[in-house]
Amino acid sequence: MSEKTDVPESVKGAELNRAPDEAAKAEERPKWDNKVQYLLTCIGFAVGLGNVWRFPYLCQVYGGGAFLIPYLIALVFEGLPLLHMELAIGQRLRTGSIGVWTSISPYLSGVGVASMTVSFLVGLFYNTILAWVLWYFFHSFQNPLPWQSCPVNANRTGHVEECQKSTAVNYFWYRDTLNITPNIEVSGDLQWWLVVCLASAWCIVYICFIRGIETIGKAVYVTATFPYLVLTIFLIRALTLPGATIGLRHLFTPNWETLKNPTVWLDAATQIFFSLSLAFGGLIAFSSYNPQKNNCERDALIVGCINSATSIYASIPIFSILGFKALSNYNDCLNGNIQLLMNTFNIADGNITEENYEKWLRHLNSTDPNQVAELDLKTCDLQALLDQSASGTGLAFIVFTEAVIKMPGSQVWAVLFFIMLFSLGLSSMFGNMEGVLTPLLDLHLVPKCIPKEIFTGLICMVSFIVALIFTLGSGNYWLEIFNNYVGSLPLLVIAFFEITAVSYIYGATRFSDDVEWMTGRRPNLYWQVTWRVISPLMLLVVFLAYVVVQAQEKPTYEAWNPDYVGFPAPEVLMYPGWVYAICILLAAVPCLLIPLGALYRLIGFLRKYAPDRRANSGLQSSILTQNTWHRTSRPRDVAEDPTPRRSSSKRRMSLRADAAPSGGVVVEYEDDDIREARERKKRSLSGSALLHLKGPKFLIYVSGALSMWGDRMWHFAISVFLIELYGRNLLLTAIFGLVVAGSVLLLGALIGDWVDRNPRNKVAHASLFIQNISVTVCSIVLMLVFSYKKWIEQIWDGWLTVVCYTVVIILADVANLASTALTIAIQRDWIVVITGYNRGHLAGMNATMRRIDQVTNILAPLAVGQVMTLASNVVGCGFILGWNLVSLIVEFIFLSRVYRIVPALSVKPPATEEQNYLEKKRERKSSQDESSLRPAVFLTEDTGGACLRERTSMLPPCLRRLRGLLSTCREGWRAYYRQPVFLAGLGLAFLYTTVLGFDCITTGYAYTQGISGSLLSLLMGVSAVAGLLGTVLFTKLRKAYGLVNTGMISSCLHLACLLLCVCSVFAPGSPMDLSMLTQGNGSDVGGMAGGGHQRHGYTLQGGNNQPLLPDRSSIHWTNNTVLFENAPAGSVPESYMSITLLFLGVITARIGLWSFDLTVTQLLQETICESERGVVNGVQSSMNYLMDLLHFLMVISAPQPQHFGILVIVSVLFITAGHTMYFLYARKAKRKQRLNT
Repeated sequence: MSEKTDVPESVKGAELNRAPDEAAKAEERPKWDNKVQYLLTCIGFAVGLGNVWRFPYLCQVYGGGAFLIPYLIALVFEGLPLLHMELAIGQRLRTGSIGVWTSISPYLSGVGVASMTVSFLVGLFYNTILAWVLWYFFHSFQNPLPWQSCPVNANRTGHVEECQKSTAVNYFWYRDTLNITPNIEVSGDLQWWLVVCLASAWCIVYICFIRGIETIGKAVYVTATFPYLVLTIFLIRALTLPGATIGLRHLFTPNWETLKNPTVWLDAATQIFFSLSLAFGGLIAFSSYNPQKNNCERDALIVGCINSATSIYASIPIFSILGFKALSNYNDCLNGNIQLLMNTFNIADGNITEENYEKWLRHLNSTDPNQVAELDLKTCDLQALLDQSASGTGLAFIVFTEAVIKMPGSQVWAVLFFIMLFSLGLSSMFGNMEGVLTPLLDLHLVPKCIPKEIFTGLICMVSFIVALIFTLGSGNYWLEIFNNYVGSLPLLVIAFFEITAVSYIYGATRFSDDVEWMTGRRPNLYWQVTWRVISPLMLLVVFLAYVVVQAQEKPTYEAWNPDYVGFPAPEVLMYPGWVYAICILLAAVPCLLIPLGALYRLIGFLRKYAPDRRANSGLQSSILTQNTWHRTSRPRDVAEDPTPRRSSSKRRMSLRADAAPSGGVVVEYEDDDIREARERKKRSLSGSALLHLKGPKFLIYVSGALSMWGDRMWHFAISVFLIELYGRNLLLTAIFGLVVAGSVLLLGALIGDWVDRNPRNKVAHASLFIQNISVTVCSIVLMLVFSYKKWIEQIWDGWLTVVCYTVVIILADVANLASTALTIAIQRDWIVVITGYNRGHLAGMNATMRRIDQVTNILAPLAVGQVMTLASNVVGCGFILGWNLVSLIVEFIFLSRVYRIVPALSVKPPATEEQNYLEKKRERKSSQDESSLRPAVFLTEDTGGACLRERTSMLPPCLRRLRGLLSTCREGWRAYYRQPVFLAGLGLAFLYTTVLGFDCITTGYAYTQGISGSLLSLLMGVSAVAGLLGTVLFTKLRKAYGLVNTGMISSCLHLACLLLCVCSVFAPGSPMDLSMLTQGNGSDVGGMAGGGHQRHGYTLQGGNNQPLLPDRSSIHWTNNTVLFENAPAGSVPESYMSITLLFLGVITARIGLWSFDLTVTQLLQETICESERGVVNGVQSSMNYLMDLLHFLMVISAPQPQHFGILVIVSVLFITAGHTMYFLYARKAKRKQRLNT
């Protein structure tokens, strides 16, 4: 600012003493870990459910593509200016909404209180919607979906009448979910299932919010990005559905006449306003955790543009699916009419088709109109079906769920859809909760004796108790009231006061000065004009138009009443008087808080300062004129500095209005050192994201993700390819599995020794090249075999086919060995060096790599499975081939860059006496051989026997090389045995001898118990989520209790969860029958009793035996889901208790299992000397494969489902033995630690 402000000396001294306190508070305030977390949080808060179910509806109703014109105009002149203003003001003052507006003027404190109130009220019903989403999500695992057909009535003589009159989808929503009352005056009872879902939703919010931005910043990596992944999956699938183009054409075809309707412009303005989540206070709170020197203008543009682009992006798959639904309903309508006409007029099948239906109908109307009129044919109008628009809960829980039923694999799409909705809603809930908690915490209204975690829990508990009103039978009516009256008019009023206060009370010029100080660039003419004129005027017009429209409409609501004459059409009712009064209060109370806050401040001022007004008139006038937030020039005693205003040597002063009742001014001096330090901090923060992207950790993550994605795709695809090649038989797959396991078992130590003996870059590049080239060549061979299979089978009497199979298996095995070497090199060695041997950083990298591995394990098979299903096996091979070539190049570049920027990787420290164990053993063995040969030669020369030395020297070089390799293997195993962490590694290997996982054994058993393939795939996804939780638990426990104790806690957790699996053996529904052990013989293996005539046994009744691994010829691979075509419809066990306990134990045990796995992995990394790190990890891989083979031998010895209980108990015993070994290691480690200390 060019103007000068005189501050009295007494005030100057007092306020300058307070400046360090304010700076200390700013330093104590939590900060985002990085810029990405902040942007993802703002995007997650802005992009909510309205982007999915409100924007597409408005596009459809208001002229399709024509609606984008008023929408973009509202975005440019209303949304972006308000968004920029909120982000800038929160960043500058670094406080919540109440503190921000009180700092600008004490009389604006009501604006912050109103924002907090609206956030609290909106959060109540918003989380109730998430509870509904959870309810549908839990039911999406059923096959068929529960809303697919009407339930049977109590007499079992037909379907429920209410469902027959409407639809199964409507019945499940209104009756099974809401159990809705006929009107709002009938409250109904609490629906316990909704209460449970609501409690679960609030618990999830609390867990994600327990530590504020520390936990939110981690959660948004999933909640803010996962919806885009699901939308992309839906987009790919939706565009392949019939009718997709019809839906898109209907959505985006512009109708320019609708632009003449003022309601279109009103809805566009309100949509962009509410879509960006303005005036809630959440954006102000999020930006307050930013450093003051941050480019908030760029942040506003990024968040605003991504939000609007998401709305458009989401509408494409939504209406593609709705177009598919409309076309399906239209075809069903036509087919019903056609069938009715053919039966009535005895017309042969196939004569009337959908193409000539209209001609036949005109012909029959002309020949026999009376009979046609008596048929009561349905009116089939595709345009009318497309015009059946819906928004909000109607779109999510009725229209879209009905469309999902008609899609193949409906359970999968339902689960993905509701997970996406929950992620969107959860990200928005973060902003609502932040808008409530941050103002309360910043104002220190919470006693210091209450921790922040406890206070957050109290807020969530109070919110849950108040939100119970939405779980009543009339809860849906109350939720619509809150949605219509709380989240609309009050936000317009709050936003109007916000922008008016900044532009005219504080001053747009001063605000621009502060933006320039924060960003280094003064706001341009666009921002100046919108802040001063356009945005306030648009808000005022929208507010007045909204009030006029609402005043002209009668306050009505739609009720679901089965007794209504026009049922299933909703009954339109007027709100009762007392309900309408509540509606007015909900809309008016937040607005009235603004003048009430100003009145409260005025009364407080008059009571405190009126008696001394005359005595202190000069001082009071000086202070009260500075009730704004600004920066100005130096005080009078330093104002004569002749240096220019922008000189680097000039000290600057900023005056900020204090939030205290006195309305005082805080003066903060900035000398050269402080300003230079802040500039360096600004540069470091602004470039933190770029530095992170160029850093070695990120490059390792990307390289690892590419490698893991390729490995997961290849492992899934090669199994399917081998089954397809051998006539859908498991033989080749079994041979391949045996070869892979045996090769790693035998060569693991050699691979590790090779990793130790060579430079790190050579190992990484060689392994990477061999792995990807082997997969590429194998893919080419498979493409040729699939394309010319019949011709190849005719050459050499079919032996060329055997040669091709052999080549494929060998190449695949070589790729697996190279992948093992690359994993040992990167994940067991490189990341240790990259982290600088820092245990905390090492734990973080280990956990992140494991999370990447788990995510790729879910998504990679799904991706290649979709390609193989939608295209062909040849295209699938080509897809894998192209991926590996691109991955080879990218990984080579990234690993080379990591090797260059981390100098420690290029140096392997010289082996010490302890580290040089293998070399010493080899030298000693060689000397022993030479010394033992000399007397042998002497004896043979004296006795005339065979010359041993001659025979030894005459050994071929290959045998001598083989002898050396065997010696290396033996010494590698000895090196593994003498490691301090030997027991821990052996305990981890013992955990592989188990059937309690999602392999073919457990899934085959689950199938025999009536669990469908689609449900199994979803359970695998849930198990993956549990594994990810295990990685998070590992980092938390290691930080709190240390690495060794983390392993002990994880072991206890793992074993405790597995007790559920043991209970499942004896629970109702368990097929365990020990008498089968005495009845079996050699011919019963695989369930082939009595000569093997029974290929499948689908029930466990009547003594039928079913193998755990059914014949693969009855399996169809579709979207990575195994579907069995020969299973009878009624093959279900007497009780699902046993299988439920089994999978509950398996899934929950993954948390402790993954945490324990990461613990042992890091122990190996920290304990093993660098020169033996490769060979020991190679032997560890061999041990893992050995114990894995043992569990297959267990299944071969007891293959029947009746024996699975025995396998479970044996598995738990092996796991217990493994954890016991770890406890023995932990005991030794702690004893050694006590002795050392």
